[in-house]
Amino acid sequence: MSRAISGSRLRWYVLAVVSAAIALGTGCVGWWQVAQAHSIDARPVRVQGTVVRMPSGVATYSQIDYTVNGRHESAANLALPEGSGLGSRICLEVSAKSPSDARVCGQTYPQAVGVALARVAAPLGIVVLLLAVWRLRVIRRARLAAEPPRPRRRRRA
Repeated sequence: MSRAISGSRLRWYVLAVVSAAIALGTGCVGWWQVAQAHSIDARPVRVQGTVVRMPSGVATYSQIDYTVNGRHESAANLALPEGSGLGSRICLEVSAKSPSDARVCGQTYPQAVGVALARVAAPLGIVVLLLAVWRLRVIRRARLAAEPPRPRRRRRA
């Protein structure tokens, strides 16, 4: 019986750690996207960029090269407008303070997928974390109820 409880407890510990990591990771990605959007909104600079790479399968991203204040920059994984391909000119809004923060003109966030993922996965991860912690407490209470009470040590006077 004790072995089954410890195996069950281990699974719930793993679930709690994984869900906490997912909630933290997606929360950080969402926070980073929002911070970039605020940086761009504070002092936007419009530039023209050129698409130099298109997504061509799993784990590949688009890349847009652009020049701002005489400095060459590139932005990856931006949501490209319909009909754009290699060599297409794309309007970008870039932060004057941090030229590496860029988004396609008319968009709210540099990578909207990151914010959407954070809006869904972070709260879901927190709910699963709370469920796992609650389940661990139930398992612990059941284990403590099944064990005989420990004898108390007497204090010396």
